[in-house]
Amino acid sequence: MKTYSFALWFFLCHSFVVQGSTWSPHDRLLDAVCQIESSGGRFTSGDRGLSLGHFQIQKSAWSDVVEWRRKQNLAVHNYRENVFNPRISRIYASNYLTLLYARLHQHYKRAPTAAELYAAYNMGMTSFRKCNYDLNQVNPVTIAKCQQLVALIE
Repeated sequence: MKTYSFALWFFLCHSFVVQGSTWSPHDRLLDAVCQIESSGGRFTSGDRGLSLGHFQIQKSAWSDVVEWRRKQNLAVHNYRENVFNPRISRIYASNYLTLLYARLHQHYKRAPTAAELYAAYNMGMTSFRKCNYDLNQVNPVTIAKCQQLVALIE
């Protein structure tokens, strides 16, 4: 995978804003994820029905966000009733990216790149961990999507 420019690294580091002690993704990153995952909401079911909504969120990722939101004293939403709601799905995708960012930052001891963050989002942390958090070990489909994401946010 090509080396990313300083501008992209700068954008990624600044595409997150601090809200208290929590990082949040910038709208541009969320828009890119939505575009890649569902063509902007045109295809809201994937992975044989396991990934749903504009952000193709699986129930396990939604559950991780529910747990995190409860700890933050934030309202939680039922998966089946809300995964197709574009507004709530976007909030949950944002929260999930926040969780992934924190986990990857802890692992790498630095801010993850946009591609690393997207690989974790697309594959899930368990599968990305099996690749040793190394983009060179990720499947070709995910790598192509990582490259697409980078192009969309540049």
